[in-house]
Amino acid sequence: MKRIFLFFFLFMYTFNLNAQEVQFSELDWDDLHEEATKQNKYVMVDAYTDWCGWCKVQDKKTFKDPMVAKFMNANFISKKFNFEKDFGIKLAAKFKIRSFPSLLFFNPQGQLVKVFTGYTEDNNEFVEKCKTVLDIKEKQPFAYDSQNIDADFPDFYYHRFDPKLKKDKIPQETVDAYLSKQKNLLSEESWAVIRMFKIGDKFKKYVLKKHKKYRKNYGDDEVNMFVDSYFYSKYFSPSIKAKDEKMLNKGITFLDKYYVGGDLKDRKENIQLAFYKSSENWDNYTQIVEKKMPQFKEKDNHGSINSISWTYYEKIEDREALKMATQWMADMTKKHPEYMYLDTYAALLYKINDYEKAKMIAEKAIKMGKENGEKVGETETLLEKIMEAKGS
Repeated sequence: MKRIFLFFFLFMYTFNLNAQEVQFSELDWDDLHEEATKQNKYVMVDAYTDWCGWCKVQDKKTFKDPMVAKFMNANFISKKFNFEKDFGIKLAAKFKIRSFPSLLFFNPQGQLVKVFTGYTEDNNEFVEKCKTVLDIKEKQPFAYDSQNIDADFPDFYYHRFDPKLKKDKIPQETVDAYLSKQKNLLSEESWAVIRMFKIGDKFKKYVLKKHKKYRKNYGDDEVNMFVDSYFYSKYFSPSIKAKDEKMLNKGITFLDKYYVGGDLKDRKENIQLAFYKSSENWDNYTQIVEKKMPQFKEKDNHGSINSISWTYYEKIEDREALKMATQWMADMTKKHPEYMYLDTYAALLYKINDYEKAKMIAEKAIKMGKENGEKVGETETLLEKIMEAKGS
């Protein structure tokens, strides 16, 4: 009898490892980490909400991919929490999660080691990112106990994460008054408030002055988010409003000093791209795009290619630039013949007066969109314009 039971257990364990989708545990928080310690496995927590569309896409396209499932089931214990309900609200507050989907990774000792925010389109890239988590061997890289969920946060902080509570905007004076009373601005509670709310200049300057200590306590990713926020409010937004490139360059110098890790060169190029788009400096915009396009193609970053190409359709009149964007979409739709990309391709073909091909691609997009339950009204309007231009 014992042999039969053992065989059944091993069969089910092997089945789960090779399941066609990521297997999510039903264990509660404490039991989850106890099991992770026993198996010496990392834990992946999928932080989702009911309203998050990309969470649903991730469920469908990522977690049901057999390749992803095989890797995740072999290396992680996975668990889902709705971060706007019940215990999930406590987790959201503890780990400062306000963007979805987010993935939180814990080591076998139950300590947070990494957070990935946003949907990753490419499943191979998703697996590669998860592999990097397994290389984090520190027992506790952050200066707090991840398993102590009930930290001493102020009430106004918890209210930020609970959708049932009134969402009045917390005045900066309230936040500053709380921080002024704290003996240790490097504490978990102080840092959480600093990260989640608008704060006065004296506290911002304190964080920048002590940024190395904050990095040691909470990691580069967390401090970089603070640096980003400071950059956008102090430099980027004013430079956009004034169309002042000198101010933007001061901000880039600020990033050089305080932003640590990651591809800073790539980040600065993206910032310049956004600035030139906002200021409608299409010559400089195109220069940056041409520099970055080989990188987008190499990484198969079809979302960025599509977004940039759509900008060309909406904003740019130079025929050679439009032909270049049309070719980007022609190449991309061969690999990714999806509705939204075909729609962009058809629009660009229409703008360069290639009406016959534009008609064919628009019809293909509409058919695919309808089959997938997408709203295709705008593409149908485009098709009408194409037919009118053709004289049909």
